[in-house]
This record gives sequence, C-alpha cells and structure tokens, in this order.
Amino acid sequence: DALADDRFVTTNVTSMISNGVKALPLPTRTLLHIAATLGHVVTLEVLRIASNIETVTDVRDSLVPAVAENFAHFEDAEEAVMGDNEQSNQASNQNNVRMRFSHDRIHTAVVRSIGDEREQ
Repeated sequence: DALADDRFVTTNVTSMISNGVKALPLPTRTLLHIAATLGHVVTLEVLRIASNIETVTDVRDSLVPAVAENFAHFEDAEEAVMGDNEQSNQASNQNNVRMRFSHDRIHTAVVRSIGDEREQ
C-alpha cells in the first residue's frame, strides 16, 4: 500500500538524519538542539545567549560541522529583507547572521533526538 511505503521512507529518512546528527561533535549537537527548540531559523546572537557561549564567532565555529554536513546553513538576516542593491552597499554584521535548518525534516529529526540523547 502506498501510504505504508511513504511512512517507511519517511521513517528511514528521519533515522538517517538522526544518525548523521548523532555523529556530529557534542558542542555542535548541543547547539543544534538549542536551535531546534527555538525554531527553524535562529540568529547566532540569540543562540549565543540561549547557550551561554561567549561570542557569536564561537557559536558559528561550533556549527560549522553541521553546515558542512548540510544539516543547516548560515544566512545574513539583512539579505532576506533587502534588495540586491542594498545588500552590496552594506557590510555583513555578525549579529545579523542566522542559522537555518536545511529542511523541515532535519529540524524535526533534531527535535526528536533531544529526548534520545537525554536518555543515554
């Protein structure tokens, strides 16, 4: 039945994502878990405050493994609201950088893995 096949594929994809997240370094996983509780998109400044990390640069550096594995990506918050001409005239401000989960299923898998890691 097609519905059962879809559920099987969804379960397998979520399982693959969860396994990939578990393979990330602990500081990266911790930040992803915090970010996931805050939403699909979060500024690095908010993530810095929520995680009690000293600098936005430290937050960004800790997230690089997740970005390298395509679980998330960085974007400039101002790029999302400004046109191309305005973008080219402004320097990127580190506090405007956001982390976005690359896909809803990645965000969901990270949220679901939070309880799994606490149980271990």
